[in-house]
Amino acid sequence: MANDDRLASPTLALLYIAQGHVKRAREVVDALLEEDPRHGAALAMRARLSPRPSVSAKVDARTGELAIRWHIVDRANLPASLHVVIAAWSENDCAAAVRVTSTPCDAPRGSTVVAPPMSTGAMTVCLAGLDESRRFVPVAVAEPLSW
Repeated sequence: MANDDRLASPTLALLYIAQGHVKRAREVVDALLEEDPRHGAALAMRARLSPRPSVSAKVDARTGELAIRWHIVDRANLPASLHVVIAAWSENDCAAAVRVTSTPCDAPRGSTVVAPPMSTGAMTVCLAGLDESRRFVPVAVAEPLSW
């Protein structure tokens, strides 16, 4: 980024992120922070671009049931106890119904099957835990699912 330091801006970093050029976005953020170590937008983007734990979550629709799978490649820097957190919602008569449940995720690879919490709706799943300060920390989020 040396010759293009004068072009470094949060907007340029966001454009690189949107185009999938994460390495270039990191270079822009580094240039911004080299110039001003307390640059708020650059600090936020650095956190956003930091490597994430190697965790994945997928949601599939099967006949009459929802299958949730996870695969944790590396537990380093993850909360000690992880859970599969499911949030589902449906709109009936202009009122939203929300269901939240949590299943322990103790094994590095696993799955759980649940009945859909309502006949029609949408849901999202994440793997999450609590950090040392007892704050909720999501580590992987699956694509939303509607049925």
